[in-house]
Amino acid sequence: HDKRIRALIYLWLAQNVFLVASAMLRTLNYIEDYSLTFLRLSALIWMGLVATGLILIMARIAFEKSNDWLLSANLATLAATLYACCFVNFASMIAHYNVTHSWEAKGRGLALDRCYFGSLGPAVIPAIDWFLAQPGAGDTDLGRMMETVRMAAVDRLLGQRGDWRVWTFRGWRLANYVLARE
Repeated sequence: HDKRIRALIYLWLAQNVFLVASAMLRTLNYIEDYSLTFLRLSALIWMGLVATGLILIMARIAFEKSNDWLLSANLATLAATLYACCFVNFASMIAHYNVTHSWEAKGRGLALDRCYFGSLGPAVIPAIDWFLAQPGAGDTDLGRMMETVRMAAVDRLLGQRGDWRVWTFRGWRLANYVLARE
């Protein structure tokens, strides 16, 4: 109940929010300089959850809420984040970001990583199609390697079509996209 202690707690929480925000900014700079990966993206999401939790602690103290309120608010934030992540195709988003921000597309940044693209699975097909549609991209060594990655991803995608246990709406849409372009 002492206002001086409360002020120190607010200062400490604000400092931690600032540290999390600066770590997020550093991660974003790292992504810009190198590339986007699942690990970097999950780190950003996690840091966002941590910052939200710290802000909720501040709100709990400021509005004199109970610990049950804080727990419920954190669980609701976590549930909303998990629910939102269910609808995001992270592999496709990562592939599209890396292709559009690569050295080959912008003239700066890193070259495309063919091996990492191959590890992302069939979701990279639209990003590779975008890359290959750029003038002169298909004539380079990287363009030919990306065509190889695309063919392997298409074979993997179409090979899964007969197995009902791996069917997903996202995979069905991607298969229709590939069949329409073939």
